[in-house]
Amino acid sequence: MPAGDEDPARALLNLARDFKALANPVRLRILSLLMHAELSAVHVQQVLGISEAAARRQLNYLRRARLVESSRGTYWACFRLCSASSELRNRLFDAIAAQQSTLSQFAEDLERWKVIAS
Repeated sequence: MPAGDEDPARALLNLARDFKALANPVRLRILSLLMHAELSAVHVQQVLGISEAAARRQLNYLRRARLVESSRGTYWACFRLCSASSELRNRLFDAIAAQQSTLSQFAEDLERWKVIAS
């Protein structure tokens, strides 16, 4: 079934899943960072100042919610945003992107990432 012809009950469940995944400040910060680069759990740990286990837990939560996808590298998995598969998903990502310039936490995270990546 094409995305526009999705079963209404399934669409509602997917919407609830997306909002639940976004209802955590750490996951929002991770999504904000993933708009700029692919990251491993170690990178997320370093930028956000959380444990590696917490970083993995949040990244896996986002992966199960189908907001991010991962690929296995030689030593660790790299995470990136999933291609937006719906109009709503595009709008959710756009809303996060729009806040990047107004929420200092997003800007601080990005600056820390730039230092780590260089």
